[in-house]
Order: sequence, then C-alpha cells, then structure tokens
Amino acid sequence: ALALGMIKVANSALLGRNVKVETVSQAVTRIGLTQIKSISTAMALKQVFVSENEVVAAYMQKSWHKTIDIASVAISLMSLYLKDNKHTSLTLDTLTLASLVHNIGVLPILTEAEQHP
Repeated sequence: ALALGMIKVANSALLGRNVKVETVSQAVTRIGLTQIKSISTAMALKQVFVSENEVVAAYMQKSWHKTIDIASVAISLMSLYLKDNKHTSLTLDTLTLASLVHNIGVLPILTEAEQHP
C-alpha cells in the first residue's frame, strides 16, 4: 500500500509531469528521498485515523483533514521563509513531521469515546 501510494503521489497532477512513474525507484527519483519520508509518515498516520463507529470515524476524518490543512500551510509558509532566510535550524522535514503529529492526542480520546457509545 505504501509503495502504491508513493507511485500515486509521483504521478499526481501536483508534480506536473507527463511521463507516468511505474516503480518505487522512479517515484523516489521524481519526488526525492526527503519528501518520500514525509509522505510515508503521512500515509502511516492516515491509517491510524480510522474507526468502525460512524460518529467517531467522522470526527477522525475531520481531524485528519484539519491536520493535512495545517501541514500544507506550515510547509508553504516555511518554504516562503526559507527563500529569504537560508540559515535556520528548522528544516521542512522537521516542520512536516511536527505539523502531522500536532494533534495526535485526539486519537486516544476518540478511541476511548469509541469504547463508550
């Protein structure tokens, strides 16, 4: 599933390439190893935000979408910041991870809610 996800991202319109990627090696070449790490972290986290309870699943999905929105904004702002400020100890990789896990505490709360319908 992870390999298929990487290939799907590499072939996405966001990267704007006409030639389709068919292997993980090609996906890594197109996307870059640093971004592959961030994407794989996001894909792994997304698999945790699931529930069989309809109400809890809706909250988890909403929380996941909010997390992706926050990560996207954080990465965009950091990219703009780095254009003028090359010397910073914060990297895009670290910022991506931090923004993806910023709301991880919601998982045990929602999991507990699932146990007590």
